[in-house]
Amino acid sequence: MDWTKPHVQDAVKNQFGRLYGNFRNKCHQHYKKYGGGASGRANPPVHFLERRDDWVWICDNIFDNEDWKVSKYLYINFC
Repeated sequence: MDWTKPHVQDAVKNQFGRLYGNFRNKCHQHYKKYGGGASGRANPPVHFLERRDDWVWICDNIFDNEDWKVSKYLYINFC
């Protein structure tokens, strides 16, 4: 496989973008399962048990971010 080809780079970026989106969505579902906020931050998913600082960062900077909430609302209600 030739990584210098634009179509290969596009395919890889697209695939990793989907994988990250799925991962983020699963994390958000887990966060919401505990009601969000402090309770959501206190109960990380299994793959974050050894990396609680990363989980708290994701909760604070993504799930509790107003831009995230607006974009999630727009996606759910208008897509």
